[in-house]
Amino acid sequence: MRVHFKWSTAGVFFIASIPLAGCGTSAQTGPSGSITGPAGPPGLIFMNTYNPATQYAATDVVTYQGSSYVALSTSTNVAPIGASLSATNWAVVAQAGATGPTGPAGPQGPTGAAGATGTTGLQGAAGMNMVSFLQGKKLGVQGDSISALFNNAWQNVVTTRTGMTLTVQDAVAGRSFASSLQCWGNPSVGQPIGNYNANYVIAVWGIPCSSTTIGLTDGMTLAQSLANVDIEVIQLGTNDQPLPLGVLGDATNTGTFYGNMRWVAEAYIAAKPTLRLVLVTPQFNGYQSAATTLQYVNAMVAYGSSIGAPVINMYKLGGVNSLTINTLTTGGVHPTPVGFSNFYGPVIAQGLQQIY
Repeated sequence: MRVHFKWSTAGVFFIASIPLAGCGTSAQTGPSGSITGPAGPPGLIFMNTYNPATQYAATDVVTYQGSSYVALSTSTNVAPIGASLSATNWAVVAQAGATGPTGPAGPQGPTGAAGATGTTGLQGAAGMNMVSFLQGKKLGVQGDSISALFNNAWQNVVTTRTGMTLTVQDAVAGRSFASSLQCWGNPSVGQPIGNYNANYVIAVWGIPCSSTTIGLTDGMTLAQSLANVDIEVIQLGTNDQPLPLGVLGDATNTGTFYGNMRWVAEAYIAAKPTLRLVLVTPQFNGYQSAATTLQYVNAMVAYGSSIGAPVINMYKLGGVNSLTINTLTTGGVHPTPVGFSNFYGPVIAQGLQQIY
């Protein structure tokens, strides 16, 4: 509705039309919707850090080596990277980024109040207290002559630096993956192992197992022996080099280096799924050519990655090369006292500290 006005100024007439508010028809509000849409698909389920003993289903998400992955299908013991079925069973959710540059140092803050006096730590070589997350952990060793001889030279360096305790050891000179379980019923490679036999005579040396082991009791099972072990270090591979290398995924009874590694590692993991298994590779040595040794070292690295087991690459980090071999080893194979105390032992200690 509009109201019209008319007026004149100096003989000129003006007409204006003004609408009045509130005179139109009110709009009507429609009814509210009542139909609910269908439920969406299930979301991703976060399962924490990847564990080779856990069975994962599609949509499970894990973290692994700094990245996160989503399972595409059901699987067990297939690592997100490194295993033959990794690309089939997993997809990247978020890739780990590169480490950024170090920022500038900030201003020094005020001095805080003095804290309470703590307990005494480990005594380091320079007389300084050391802190180790491995303090009190129990160490198990499976090894060849580098572990069996030399009065536990590298083991003593590790226990001193970390605060661990050597509780179980099964090591003898000349040992390979194929013979590493001979004191457990002397099974053929790929076959189930038996109980520990303290009286079994190691034919090469004519000595019983009781003289080559620590912390084992006649008749005990492997699971019982590992009840007193948190971390098992397998230091083998040098005496395996004459064997066919094989390929990753070889069955445990194929007689290849890959198959023999798998047989030993799976025996330990099956006996104690919570065991932290750590592989130590051969170092540069005069036993075989560098090219041959490196093939077996790389095989250990690849196999460890496929089962989520850390590998301490002694070939890469042990300090032995063509220039130092006569100083750091005896006969091109065994570390000298300097080699044990300054290279071999510290490398293993540091590798274990990076796990915890």
